[in-house]
Amino acid sequence: MAEALIARTPLGGDGSASLRTHGDSTIVTLREAPAAAMIDLRLNPADAAELGAVQSALSLALPLTPGKSAAAAERVALWCGPDQWLIVVPPAHAAPLMLALAGGAGFAGDVSD
Repeated sequence: MAEALIARTPLGGDGSASLRTHGDSTIVTLREAPAAAMIDLRLNPADAAELGAVQSALSLALPLTPGKSAAAAERVALWCGPDQWLIVVPPAHAAPLMLALAGGAGFAGDVSD
């Protein structure tokens, strides 16, 4: 019988406990960040209607300049190319956001670890 897979974070936690702090906090503090979902978003930013619909679904203005990012309400959009962004959200927000982005002229794919 196959063993059940148990998700573990990089520092060995299961994600259910609060973040742990390691080391002497007066020198260096390493802290485990909570898991995040990542969505690869592709669309033509010249299509004002599509861009507006996506920005409305995200509740976030997509950065249109190389190397820029935008953040609001636990959502981060990273510019990856002239028609590509990486959207980072809490795992619980990924599925509803994917549904909201479905059916548009662009593409949204879950690329989470």
